[in-house]
Amino acid sequence: MKRLLIIGVLLLSSLSYSANNSSVAVDQVAGKEQDSIYKARKTWIEERKYGLIALCNELITAYDFPKTNIEAERDKLKLKVRMYVKEINDVDYSDDKKFAGIQKKFDNIESTFRSYPQKLRERENLKW
Repeated sequence: MKRLLIIGVLLLSSLSYSANNSSVAVDQVAGKEQDSIYKARKTWIEERKYGLIALCNELITAYDFPKTNIEAERDKLKLKVRMYVKEINDVDYSDDKKFAGIQKKFDNIESTFRSYPQKLRERENLKW
């Protein structure tokens, strides 16, 4: 009877040990997956930032706006992107909801950039 009790205790403790190890392994896999998603999204954010800066340079040229301080106008827009990237620096990019919000904000910034040349045209026409 004593032997049976000892075997039962050993069996239960080994089951408990293997269940804990399985849980740790699952957590480690989930953690690596989260890290992978985070890194991919961080890369996307950096690429999006540089893409918007390039778009800014493309949309606002001295040829199109001879009366405007082009660099000052570009700097305004570039600062907007850089400040937003700085603002989201501590966000968990692996969180789907938060990342969807980030994507939407970048789309809004791009829309602002695309409409900015029209504002410059209107401003230059008003100066005449």
